[in-house]
Amino acid sequence: MRGVKLILISLMYVGSGFSHAESHLRLSSYDMPPYIGEHLKQHGALYELVEAVFTQANRRFDVDFLPISRAINSASRGEYSAVFPVNYDSVMNGDFLISSAIASYQVGLLGPSDRNDALFPFAKETTIAVLRGSMSKRAQKAFAPATFVYVSRNVQAMSMLQAGRVDYVLIERFTAGDLMMEMFPHMLGKFTFSDKISQPIYLYVAFSKKFKQAQEEVRLFDTALSHLRAHGVIGTIMNRHGL
Repeated sequence: MRGVKLILISLMYVGSGFSHAESHLRLSSYDMPPYIGEHLKQHGALYELVEAVFTQANRRFDVDFLPISRAINSASRGEYSAVFPVNYDSVMNGDFLISSAIASYQVGLLGPSDRNDALFPFAKETTIAVLRGSMSKRAQKAFAPATFVYVSRNVQAMSMLQAGRVDYVLIERFTAGDLMMEMFPHMLGKFTFSDKISQPIYLYVAFSKKFKQAQEEVRLFDTALSHLRAHGVIGTIMNRHGL
């Protein structure tokens, strides 16, 4: 684990009228390339986005990158003020207050090229590998009665697909492309995405209810996020990272 400490200063995000006293927050996060990661340039688009929002809200913060389950559970216990990025289902245990959506992405169904056009109907025996915590229960209903196999890393899901241990992988297209180029080049051309399956995944910052100022921080975060989005800053950040 490595703490990444930021002393945030307002440069381009001035003149908004935010005049609240500066506050220091501790956040947990995890690697989710290409969107965020400890070793990505500037830690990725979502890190830069959240940095911009907290700067706009006159907040400083530290971030610790942890395994995904530990990042969420540690914030749930109040060891961190908030955790990001999370989807709604992953923090539906009542321990969090959720911000407005900071971003979204599309996941698709990756499978063998020779059978990916004949997906329907799914059978109970059909197996789909998916990253734990990345898919909402509502979205999963679109694949009933198929069986989901949960993994802790997308690399594990791709390895299972390659070995024939699962029929499909539900994964973000950029992520799958990067993994095939870097780690599974022999899968190129042999596995493709179905044009029939695409599901939006929305991402949030989840503030721990153990954090006494959680409700106020959510309000300030959402106000700052809305301000930056209206002024095109959020779109600029995502575009700069090619997302």
